[in-house]
Amino acid sequence: MFGTIKASGTRLTDLASWSGLSLSAMAELVDGLEQLGYLDQRPDPSDGRAKLICLTGSGWQAIREGRRLIAAIEVDWAGAFGEDAFEVLCRELQRLLDALDPGVREEYIGSHE
Repeated sequence: MFGTIKASGTRLTDLASWSGLSLSAMAELVDGLEQLGYLDQRPDPSDGRAKLICLTGSGWQAIREGRRLIAAIEVDWAGAFGEDAFEVLCRELQRLLDALDPGVREEYIGSHE
């Protein structure tokens, strides 16, 4: 879920929609992560009635740590498969994901530029 939160914040309704969770389930998840110090909620400047879910410093640190762990796993797997085979595997898995839901890649890239 952290990867779908924009740097400027994301509305709860969008997080629920993108994840396929109900609004109430997402609100419960956000509340729990807020209590743990990873997220906070701020007023949406474009709509006074809405709130934006934002990452805190701890939330950003969790993303960095997650990326570090993923990179370490990828190094291990590349060693096990061989660099070229692992690169082919990654490309083919991405192709499969794109075929299953072609909008996901565009949405992810668009929200992180």
